[in-house]
Amino acid sequence: MRYDYIAIADAEIPVAVEPVFQHLVTTYVSESNKTARVWKAVPDDCLDFKSHDQTNTIRTISQHQLLSERRFFAQFVGIHEPPVEELLPPGVKPGARAYIVATRQDSLFLFKSMRP
Repeated sequence: MRYDYIAIADAEIPVAVEPVFQHLVTTYVSESNKTARVWKAVPDDCLDFKSHDQTNTIRTISQHQLLSERRFFAQFVGIHEPPVEELLPPGVKPGARAYIVATRQDSLFLFKSMRP
């Protein structure tokens, strides 16, 4: 399938240490690319939109996505969980592009952390 935007290219997908786990790496990259494509579709001036008073803003959901993935992998895989300030894009109200860059960096960090 062809997409108009790819955050992590096929050439950047690391090779799993054990070939039997390659599908997990490839699937994670695919999910990260889907997340990045959704964030790319959100205009910066809509990141603080809430569809209802009891829901989170798009920005809050984006931040939660980044933080929860790090926590999951730190606990599940046993890698070091970086401090929050290293995970979230800098600034008070970063734009959607900053969240795309952060998810790309975090995904690539994950792969490097899991190497022997």
